[in-house]
Amino acid sequence: MAGSRKFMDPKRIMEATLDLDTLLILIMNKITESMEAERSTLFLYDEERKELWSKIAQESEIKEIRLKLGEGIAGSVMKTGQTLNIIDAYQDPRFNNAFDEKTGYFTKTIFCKPMVNTYGQRIGVIEVLNKKSGTFTEQDEKLLDALCSQAAITIENAQLYQYLKAKNLALIQAQKQLEEKIHELDVLYSIEKEISASWDLDTLLDRILLKTTEDLNAEAGSILLIEEKTNLLYFKSVTGEKAEELRKVKLKVGEGIVGWVASTKTPLIVNDVSQDPRFAERISAKIQFPTQSILCVPLVVNDQVLGALELINKKDKETLFTEDDLRLLMIIGNQVARAIDAHRLREKEAKAERMAMVGQMVSGIIHDLKNPISSIIGFVELISLDKTTGENRKKFCKIILREINSLTNMIQEILNFAKGETNLLLRKYYLSDIVEDVLDLTRKDFEGKQIELKLDLKYKGNVFVDESKMKRVFYNIIRNAIEAMPNGGVFTISSYTTDTHIVIQLSDTGVGIPEEIRDQLFDSFVTKGKEQGTGLGLAMVKRIIDEHKGEIEVESETGKGTTFRIKLNQV
Repeated sequence: MAGSRKFMDPKRIMEATLDLDTLLILIMNKITESMEAERSTLFLYDEERKELWSKIAQESEIKEIRLKLGEGIAGSVMKTGQTLNIIDAYQDPRFNNAFDEKTGYFTKTIFCKPMVNTYGQRIGVIEVLNKKSGTFTEQDEKLLDALCSQAAITIENAQLYQYLKAKNLALIQAQKQLEEKIHELDVLYSIEKEISASWDLDTLLDRILLKTTEDLNAEAGSILLIEEKTNLLYFKSVTGEKAEELRKVKLKVGEGIVGWVASTKTPLIVNDVSQDPRFAERISAKIQFPTQSILCVPLVVNDQVLGALELINKKDKETLFTEDDLRLLMIIGNQVARAIDAHRLREKEAKAERMAMVGQMVSGIIHDLKNPISSIIGFVELISLDKTTGENRKKFCKIILREINSLTNMIQEILNFAKGETNLLLRKYYLSDIVEDVLDLTRKDFEGKQIELKLDLKYKGNVFVDESKMKRVFYNIIRNAIEAMPNGGVFTISSYTTDTHIVIQLSDTGVGIPEEIRDQLFDSFVTKGKEQGTGLGLAMVKRIIDEHKGEIEVESETGKGTTFRIKLNQV
């Protein structure tokens, strides 16, 4: 009968399954059957704990058996590496009958052999109990030797498969995590690019919020800020189908999930708002937008709460917001908070700078007011003369009204500057008319100065400008030119066109601009050699030309004169 017994085929067993536990059960069943025994136990060696443990114990009432190295029959075989064929277990001092007493099983014969891997290392022990007929023979020993070798190979291959499978899963997981990290970096980089761009705050927040909702696959989102005067949360930026309705809503700090987040400075995931008592159902009902889940983070800078950033509902209804989503939104929230804080700081500094400059600007404006006021006084005196004809009186009245409008515009410009506003009233005017009006108002300034006035207008047509502000440009340059020619000279206004620009030149033959201030000529408060100068005239000239999207250049040579060249876009 023994001669007809077959060895295990490791290949077939491996083909049957690659699960290690299932493999071991198949192996042990095959060994028990081949050895014609009642039951068998496979012990694997735990290198870390220096113990044998019963990975598979057939028909055993004890789920797990653990033996110290050298303990019991199996422990002795594992320690010495020698095969044991015991005819009467109870006569062997190494036998531990405690397991029999616990289970009621009676052990008679034991055949125990170590399992050795391809590297010659003992990896465990196979213990076969109770030969069904007689005792274990030399032929059984040879058979078990072969079975143990095959079992060791099968176990080793299965463990290798499990190891590679685990490594592959770890690699897939690492690749997934890397892809998520790359995605996060892409999102953060794109948001940082938005922040670095010269957007106004409203546009910046709208663009960041839109990108955030898209990248986190949310249906809607909003950025809420705390209103300083009322301490209420208002919707600064909103995306989603109910955006306009939400812009009209305000919340108390602490109200709703977003209010709670702002109040406690605590990020929050709520994947079922119906189960959260903090959810403000009135808002969802008011705008008729079904809310299932909310992801929300506070906007905090230097421990000061600015507001909160929230996303509503995953687009895929079966998907929930995750901790990874929350972590990414927290990073984005930090970027948004920094951007808001930086914008407010810049706005505050700009306002302070404007207010600091207003006083200086007023003195500059007062200086500019001299021309229209002098003109008004002069024309009023002319009107009062008996020899002035009725026709001239009408003409002078029109000039006076025009100068009064000019004064009004200058005052309004001060107010606009203080508010940080820029208002241009752009219309088409004939360049020749603007030049003529300016010269009418400044002719008295030329009287008695021995200054020859020349016109060379090769272009007299339309210019698209704010008339009042463009006249101020000419006033300032003409006044500077008169002051630069105390001993007389020539002042020339010329114009011509290029393919892209209308060019206006204002030239004098005066003393020239001091070399040390030429590079800062258009900066505020830069002046030299003028008792009444504030250094604001040419700074305002430059600002007005910039507002018109034009260019201004200056050429000057000490003792020979100065030329200002203004380039305006073709109409």
